[in-house]
Amino acid sequence: MEADKPWKGSKIPCDEVDTYLFSACTSILLGDGNKAKFWFDTWLNGIAPKDCAPLLFSLARGKLISVREGLTNGRWMRGLSRLDSEDVVHQFVFLWERIRDVHLSDAPDSITWNLNKSGIYTAKSAYNIQFLGRIPAPDLQKVWKFKMEGKVKLFL
Repeated sequence: MEADKPWKGSKIPCDEVDTYLFSACTSILLGDGNKAKFWFDTWLNGIAPKDCAPLLFSLARGKLISVREGLTNGRWMRGLSRLDSEDVVHQFVFLWERIRDVHLSDAPDSITWNLNKSGIYTAKSAYNIQFLGRIPAPDLQKVWKFKMEGKVKLFL
């Protein structure tokens, strides 16, 4: 998304399900870390830090920071001074081991839509994925070939 768009900064009309669907259908290639959100986006080998370390996420302050902001001077660790259980410490070490090898570049972050070969979002692919796994509609064209009264066919 370019910075000069008039809708930049507007509230996104999405609920939590839409956000999870978007995360499942996209891949983030980390560049400079300015676009990707540290806790929410799937920039860490296809996983969002809030999903692989939910106990840390609940303790963290500044949940909307970018990856660049989070990696600068260990800002992602703010609020984590209350590591009060073995599970929390385990998640901290798990996340820290993955983050310490992350290196940012000068290129901007890029988001790829996984449902197209081109990697570009289309409304059609987003619409189709929402119905994946549902029971298909019956083939109603056969109804018109049955030998019965027209009003019954119309009712069917």
